[in-house]
Order: sequence, then structure tokens, then C-alpha cells
Amino acid sequence: MAVGSPDDVVVTLPRDAVTKATAHFVGQQPLIAPVEAGQQVGRIDIVVDGEVRRSVPVVALEGVPQAGWWGRTVDALTLWWQSLWQR
Repeated sequence: MAVGSPDDVVVTLPRDAVTKATAHFVGQQPLIAPVEAGQQVGRIDIVVDGEVRRSVPVVALEGVPQAGWWGRTVDALTLWWQSLWQR
């Protein structure tokens, strides 16, 4: 699934802060279909020296329909299996 910002992202920083800037994606995990185009699925935080300078929404650029019964069954088993290993 393609995701992105609905608008251009512009952050103005002092020259010495540019090398200290990082971007962190914070998203919904797991993301469960159906997902509509334009639905917010997370955000990108622009961080400088541990301080969030800008937070930008991230949206689905295309829709993802819900899977059929077989696909949902496989996905449910996969999520269950992953949850066992994350404990």
C-alpha cells in the first residue's frame, strides 16, 4: 500500500540544526483492511534535539479492500502466530 503526506512538507530550521534533524514514522500497527484512500494511517514526526518540531499526517494514497474469507483467515493466523513470538 502506498502512503504519503497529502501536502508538501516544509520545515524551516537554523543551518546548524539541519544535520541534527531526523524523521520518525509513527503508524497504526497492525493496519487492518479495509483502508480507504485518504484515510490517516500514521504520522511523521520531524525531531531536532529530542524536540518534535513538526508532525505531519500520513494517509493512504490508494484504497485497500477487505480480503475474502480465506485471506482474512490466513491474516488472522499470521497475526496470532506473530503475537506468540512477541511475548
